[in-house]
Amino acid sequence: MAGGVDIKLHGRTVHTVFDLLGTKEDDITYSVGWGLARSESFSYALLNEVFEGEFGTLSAILLQQSESGYGRTDIELQTQDAHLVVEAKRGWDLPDLAQLTTLNRTSAPRKAIAVVSECARHYPPVKALPRSIEGVPVHYVPWSRVGALAAKAGSDSRNHAEKRLFRRETRDGRLSRLPWNFAVAIR
Repeated sequence: MAGGVDIKLHGRTVHTVFDLLGTKEDDITYSVGWGLARSESFSYALLNEVFEGEFGTLSAILLQQSESGYGRTDIELQTQDAHLVVEAKRGWDLPDLAQLTTLNRTSAPRKAIAVVSECARHYPPVKALPRSIEGVPVHYVPWSRVGALAAKAGSDSRNHAEKRLFRRETRDGRLSRLPWNFAVAIR
């Protein structure tokens, strides 16, 4: 490793600060939320994956918000006119209907729920997800697509800090376009 020595955490080599978080569901959520907050391109790419047309300026990114009588959200992206709630799952898990129903608590004019997991879109439980809950559209976005959105945001950015955010140098000098530590969970 140029400029230092290798660091290991529980036997795993730490390549980036994100490797310190781990690969549990909440760790992945925190990493993705941090990346969304540091890259408007990535945030808008995820919003465009769900919403059509204009949705206003990004105003807030919230991680793990809880409200009495409602569930805990993983990630929320708020704009002037839209509110996206992201329910992120590690592996092939999907939220059940009861969990999805508790996520609908915003009064934004346009709102949606995005379910994110490693499942392929053709996986029967994904196909069984409701199209909407109480009038709020539900969209499925696989982690592989979230990773592709992040990688594209990095490669298209003119901002060098944003470009560095989305790439990781491997030991042999090749660049990996897999975004942060959630790439470990995808593999």
